[in-house]
Amino acid sequence: MSQQLNNKPGIRYAYYENGITYISGNAVSAERKQAVELATKRSRICFHRSSADALHEMMITFHRDTYVRPHKHLSKMESYLVIDGEIELVYFDDNGTIKKRVEMGNYASGKVFYLKSVSDQWHTVLIKTEFATILEVTNGPFVADECVFASWAPEVSDKAAAEAYIQKLVQ
Repeated sequence: MSQQLNNKPGIRYAYYENGITYISGNAVSAERKQAVELATKRSRICFHRSSADALHEMMITFHRDTYVRPHKHLSKMESYLVIDGEIELVYFDDNGTIKKRVEMGNYASGKVFYLKSVSDQWHTVLIKTEFATILEVTNGPFVADECVFASWAPEVSDKAAAEAYIQKLVQ
């Protein structure tokens, strides 16, 4: 059972009875269908009850066309566990120069399948397969002002510049 809250397309909060939360492979397939239809090209199921919770756990499904604008969190740690597909995390210095790339896939891929990073690091996510699904865990509460977007990267609303930027990063 899941619900759509706050009229945010692509974000649903999962609530299950008796304090037990679980999800099956059918949910991954359903999230793929939703991700394709959304402008952001990603969908998310939140396993935390609200943005005020101390711990945020989210299953995020990305379509290959997703653009995650480089950003950093001022007071967050994040961990990523790849469930399906492949992604690449790209880390930058303050000028937008690439510092590190980490290719990730699920456990069976033989690639890195789990990564934890500390706050204050510029990063983005590139989607390497048609779809990729991850479990992201971070500390809450969510405070929008604690996420800073890179001035040297295109805004999400500039689709052409975002596509060109992704292509530059892939090469």
